Amino acid sequence: MVSNLSVWLRQGLFRIDDWDDRIYVYERSAPGAFNVPAYYGRGLWTALMLSARISSELKLYLRASYTAYPFMPQEKRKPGKAELEIQYVCSF
Repeated sequence: MVSNLSVWLRQGLFRIDDWDDRIYVYERSAPGAFNVPAYYGRGLWTALMLSARISSELKLYLRASYTAYPFMPQEKRKPGKAELEIQYVCSF
């Protein structure tokens, strides 16, 4: 039985045509971890973070993100990028 559940969803659009103007966005992650991706080009990103306390000794963290570039000119189109992180914490 899950007693505590938290969910965060963040999305954004970006249009950064010059590499020197790229942006960095801090994204929530599991305790002790961090994620600060650099965005460049024309696209969108989505990040989902889930935290669940399964019992007083067990916690589960899940982070999933996806970055796509559907607005890039055809000759500069880049593939999307997906990430999945899972952390399981057991306290003794």
